[in-house]
Amino acid sequence: MDESHHPAHVPALPSEPFAFLLHFFQHYYGWCVLVVVLEIGSSASSILTPYAIGQIVGGVTDSLTVREQIFSAVAFPLGLYLLLNLGEVIFSRAGASCRIVIAPRLRAQVTSELYAYLQHHSHRFLSNNFAGALASRISETSTSVNMTLWTLVFDFLPIVVTLTVSIILLWYASIPLSLFTLVWALLYLSISYWLARRCRPLAHKSAEARSITVGKVVDAVTNLASVRLFAMLGFERGYLESFLNNEIAASRRWLWSNEKILWFQFLLALTLKVGTLLFALWLWQQNQISVADFVMSVSLSLLIIGEVRNISRRFIDLFEYIGNIANGVGIIVR
Repeated sequence: MDESHHPAHVPALPSEPFAFLLHFFQHYYGWCVLVVVLEIGSSASSILTPYAIGQIVGGVTDSLTVREQIFSAVAFPLGLYLLLNLGEVIFSRAGASCRIVIAPRLRAQVTSELYAYLQHHSHRFLSNNFAGALASRISETSTSVNMTLWTLVFDFLPIVVTLTVSIILLWYASIPLSLFTLVWALLYLSISYWLARRCRPLAHKSAEARSITVGKVVDAVTNLASVRLFAMLGFERGYLESFLNNEIAASRRWLWSNEKILWFQFLLALTLKVGTLLFALWLWQQNQISVADFVMSVSLSLLIIGEVRNISRRFIDLFEYIGNIANGVGIIVR
């Protein structure tokens, strides 16, 4: 019999959230490295596409007077453009295929080990905690371990690759343009992280209010026969209405704070989009960059904006997943 499935076996689970994550990630180290490599390949292929487009435009511009030589002039950048698009598809789908292999197994392993650990708790512990609440903690923790891994790999890693490759490409095209993008990226990420930390309590309160309301609805439906028997239909509706109003208020506070974040993101994105265009246009006018570099710079700014636009939301999601893991580990792993 596998020792991990022996009735007397108690899994050695860490009681600290990040150690808990690493405990499970290390079982899939090879798979995780493969997914990271594939995701880097996908992101690099995507962000290098503007470079290929810029070279194509540069080749076309240089060959305007000899139109029959256009295809020979742009043969290499055109081939690069096709390879990059093909690479993006292959790398991204291969990474997604790996996720299909890993995700169910990872979630099942976390659930299995937490349940095995729970089996060896004292009778007093089991009596003092509702079975449904413990089951919910196990489910939330296993799901959050999964989502933390995929958020880091499929959300944050592409942003790091996108910004790094973009700044390198812009450095070779124009050092001032690369510095402008670097300062913008640092400012954007720093403020997004700060705003996400500030909004996290509001998001938590909104989710908590929604959870309480769902619980009250379940209780009300479960006891509907008794409510009818004692003619308390109006009272129950009013009682439920108070929780619904609390949920509405909490949700509005969270949504308004999220809207403020979106205003910030759109305004800063506009700064990069317009700033890069005007700055690159001025550099071209001063004969400091070529047409190819001009096209690449503007295209890169649009790709960067698309990649980082929802970064605050991703920060909030990551905080929530880690919080769920901390709660689950804090209750079950002692």
